[in-house]
Amino acid sequence: MKKILFIFSFFLSLGVFGQVPPAFNYQCLIRGADGKLLPSQQVGTRFSILQGNPDGESVYTETQTGQTNENGLLTLIIGFGDSQDDFTEIDWTNVPYYVKVETDTEGGSNYTLESTTLLTSVPYALQTYEADYSNAVFTENETGKFIAYLGEGSNSGGYLTICNQNAESVVTSYCAEDSLGLLYTQSESGRLLNEISFTANGGQSGFIGVYGKNNGLNVAMSCLEGYPENGYIAVKDANEASQAGMYVDQNGKGVLFADIKNFSVPYPGDSTKTINYASLEGPEAAVYIRGTAELLNGDCKIELPEHFKLVGSEQNLTVLVTPLSAESKGLAVIEKSTSVIIVRELFNGKGNYMFDYEIKTVRKGYENYEVVRKPVVISGTESPLNKSLKSAPILKRKKSINF
Repeated sequence: MKKILFIFSFFLSLGVFGQVPPAFNYQCLIRGADGKLLPSQQVGTRFSILQGNPDGESVYTETQTGQTNENGLLTLIIGFGDSQDDFTEIDWTNVPYYVKVETDTEGGSNYTLESTTLLTSVPYALQTYEADYSNAVFTENETGKFIAYLGEGSNSGGYLTICNQNAESVVTSYCAEDSLGLLYTQSESGRLLNEISFTANGGQSGFIGVYGKNNGLNVAMSCLEGYPENGYIAVKDANEASQAGMYVDQNGKGVLFADIKNFSVPYPGDSTKTINYASLEGPEAAVYIRGTAELLNGDCKIELPEHFKLVGSEQNLTVLVTPLSAESKGLAVIEKSTSVIIVRELFNGKGNYMFDYEIKTVRKGYENYEVVRKPVVISGTESPLNKSLKSAPILKRKKSINF
């Protein structure tokens, strides 16, 4: 059985003239198990348009058979295959949509490989097929491809799309249903790259998103849920769960969070290495100070610096002392505060020697630090773009166009 590798590239191909139905091109490179392209190869395909999620309900299914060219490139037009469904009845405003592709490299219907990809630019363009073409301005390049169009959206707001030289939408900006602005960019294959919007917290704050290769949100910048003046930056994993970030909490305090916090410095003399130290962590927001003092006639008074008194709480103060003499009878802390520590040798000892000390306490203002708490949410956990596209406007235009 041949193994093949797909490189997806969706090229918009709308027919909005005469009775030609809307459709869009599908292209992929087909390679063998050895990584070499498979030229002049018959390939059977089954396309399914899924609504809602990668495992969602199929709203359209068709089958086709095509042949790769001399470079191993397979080109088909989704919407022109054999189907019991009506491609023109797909409601492209009910996003998101995914296309599932199943293939048989022997040219039949024994489909052995499938891949599912999010559709982005294609549905927006197909919405225009049933639009009211009233007011729009179009720009085309020297080859006759449309590279930009500006007009009125179906919600009476502005709508702008900028395309590359192949008429593939790469930048789109429009007024969302709630009269808030949104701009997003995407690759030529329709993969989301980033977005800028003003749709978080009911329009009270903005949102910036950066997306990964699977259209998942990688980085989000917005505000704390319910607090439009409190900024929030989140770095997310493949499941769009926040794994690191920073925000201003409801009390106006800055918070950093991550699975692990560390510092990294170059390894002296070896540019291929770095030194990485992780932070010491615990169930409190603590501060410390440490040093070495001298016991004289069995007593020592340690004056602590003013800054420690300013940041440290008197509650739950802990002092550790370690004598640096084998003749020590042991040490006791007989008085402690964030200003002064008094140490005395046990058994009325009169020793004269050095000792180390370490003083820890809770940081002022964080005496009631909560270890277990409810999750803190960034406003727009669901991307404002995804939310907005569920009711994305249709570009109105006044003349038929071909991509």
